[in-house]
Amino acid sequence: MDAAAHQNWYQWTDGIETVSVAGSVTDSSVKALRSAPRQPEIAGGELSVDSYDLVWSVDAGTIASGPVPGDTITDSGSVVYTVMYVATDSVGGTNVTYHCQCRKQVATT
Repeated sequence: MDAAAHQNWYQWTDGIETVSVAGSVTDSSVKALRSAPRQPEIAGGELSVDSYDLVWSVDAGTIASGPVPGDTITDSGSVVYTVMYVATDSVGGTNVTYHCQCRKQVATT
């Protein structure tokens, strides 16, 4: 299967949310799926002992370029997550999914 067949995978996946990404790229109509992190996560080729609140799998066909560490993802409930690490799934050299390991921001008053 080529990359074009994998584009817009969100169309046949349950649980998709429209989220906003801000930072290196800003887009308010990104399609993403949240999931619990698998422990232990492998980050940057090394075993990571850091915990992540969740992983956002972002459909690459719905964003101009991939999120980078330090960017934020805001869900449909206005909860903000900071991207800590990004892994990419590619097909035929074309990015199809960005897996963003994130931490939930804590509101301060």
